[in-house]
Amino acid sequence: YRILRMASVTAARDVEKRMCEVDNTLALVQLQEYLDLEVLPSHIEGYDIAQLAGKYTVASLIVFKDGNPSKSEYRRFNIRSLEGKIDDFESMREAVTRRYTRVLNEKLALPDLVLVDGGKGQVSAARDMLDVLGLTELPVVGLAEENEEIVFSDDRPSLLLDHANPALRVLIAIRDECHRFATSANQRMRSKEVSFALLESIEGVGKSRSTSIMKQYESVENILALSPEELSKGAHIPIKVAERIINKLKL
Repeated sequence: YRILRMASVTAARDVEKRMCEVDNTLALVQLQEYLDLEVLPSHIEGYDIAQLAGKYTVASLIVFKDGNPSKSEYRRFNIRSLEGKIDDFESMREAVTRRYTRVLNEKLALPDLVLVDGGKGQVSAARDMLDVLGLTELPVVGLAEENEEIVFSDDRPSLLLDHANPALRVLIAIRDECHRFATSANQRMRSKEVSFALLESIEGVGKSRSTSIMKQYESVENILALSPEELSKGAHIPIKVAERIINKLKL
């Protein structure tokens, strides 16, 4: 768990460092020109999907304003409707629908640009749902990782920019932050399921107690930060059971 957390922190710092190297104003002006946008893309929302063989599917939503991360506005969507199925396009449709249904219902500010991690399929999935919601004028593009191609939702050909181009570097930073946020959420979901299984296997715990403990403490790390006495009191379990839990989770 410590390794995963350190990797996530390192990735986040890398993204922030990359953004600090970019002249944001110039980059956004160039981006407006390259994408033929009506307004400066000061507010960009990005999406990525993470899953493992059709399980633990999560969509990330990250927000950049004036070329910088607005972390308080990040969101994640657990995609449960496709459990066991590998369908990133449908996952993208669900995430976009949930996000902009709420934006419209609550009269929140729309972004100037939507960026999805992926190629034509992911872009089309997002475009379809935006159109269904009546957001036909909201521009959406994709960034295909292999060649860092900018993919449009209409019939325009993909755009290849030099990797040193400030506009492309903004998109890459947003895409990478989307990926980091989605992957870390996916890892947390996987760790939580493993934690449930471990707890259930401990004598005196079972399904009901494991659910209650994980709901209260959320992670193995939080449980291991407690003494057996604190866990016993907080979770309302016998001290012997609390000792077994902590000893098992330390292995």
